Amino acid sequence: MFFSLPESHRTSGEPLFGWPHPGGIVAFYDLLDPNIEVTSDAGGTADVLDAEGAAVPGLFLVNSMMVTPGGYKEEAEAFGGADAADGADDAVAQENSISGPSAFNYTAMPFGSKKEFQEWLKEYVLKCRQTMKDKGIPQEKIKEFMADAKVFCPFLLKKFKDLTPYMASNCNADGAIIFEYWPDESASCPSFVYIKGGLIETKC
Repeated sequence: MFFSLPESHRTSGEPLFGWPHPGGIVAFYDLLDPNIEVTSDAGGTADVLDAEGAAVPGLFLVNSMMVTPGGYKEEAEAFGGADAADGADDAVAQENSISGPSAFNYTAMPFGSKKEFQEWLKEYVLKCRQTMKDKGIPQEKIKEFMADAKVFCPFLLKKFKDLTPYMASNCNADGAIIFEYWPDESASCPSFVYIKGGLIETKC
C-alpha cells in the first residue's frame, strides 16, 4: 500500500467495497467495455465527500502520487533507506501512479460546456442502466444505481469547474469516465473520482 487513507475519508463501518480483501486486490473494469481495466483498490479507496462532509452515493475516489514509471515512490527507500532516496537522480522521469502511461493510461476528455457535460452524464447513466439489464443484474441493484445517479449527477455538475475528465486507456468517450479532483488543495497530487455503477469489480 503506497498511501494511507485519512480517517475522515474512510467509510464508516465496513470499508468501501469490503477493502482490504484478504485474497487480493480488486480491479475495476469498464461496465460498457469489460476488457478495459480502469483502476484498482491496490492503494485503497475512499468516499467522495460533499460540502457538508457526507459521502456522495455512487462515487468513490482513489488517491495518487508521483512515481517512477512502473514503480512506487518507496522503492528507493527500500534499498538503502531515506538517504538513498534523497540522493536519487532528480532528473529521473516520473508519472502519476493512476493516470500515467504505465499505470491506467488515462487520456484527457474535455467538455466544451457544462451543458455538454450534463448531456453526456444523462446518456451515460441510461447506457449503464441498459447494460445492467442486458447482463441480468438484479432490478434492485439497477434501482439503487438510478437513485444514486439523482445525487451524484448534480454533485458532479456543481463541481464541473473543479473536475478534469479523463477517458480510460481505450480512449472511448462513450465508456467509463474518470475525474481528476483536488478535494485537498494542499495535496501534492490529485485524487481520481469514479462512478461505481459504471464499473465491474473483479477480485485478483
